[in-house]
Amino acid sequence: MLASIDVGTNTVRLLLGDVHDGQVIPAKYVRRITRLGGQFSKEKGLSPQAMERTLFALEDFAAELKQSTISSYRMVGTQALRQAPNGAGFARTILDRTGIQLEIK
Repeated sequence: MLASIDVGTNTVRLLLGDVHDGQVIPAKYVRRITRLGGQFSKEKGLSPQAMERTLFALEDFAAELKQSTISSYRMVGTQALRQAPNGAGFARTILDRTGIQLEIK
């Protein structure tokens, strides 16, 4: 089973599934609205409240991965994390609290 986590500006998503003939067969899909981009500023970046909401959801996702038979996973962060001056620091915090490496794309 494979896992994918998308950390978006408004929503984080977890998809667990298998790939057969090049097509993803979902086993579980979870979506949480965390509003990571809420109160975003170019000077300060992500707000502490938005990061905490997102971390809470990602900790739940990490627990889900530990309970599953995952052979591989990927977690990718998008626009809000790319633009935030504190985005890389937040990625380190995610790794520390969840054990999951975040790629900022």
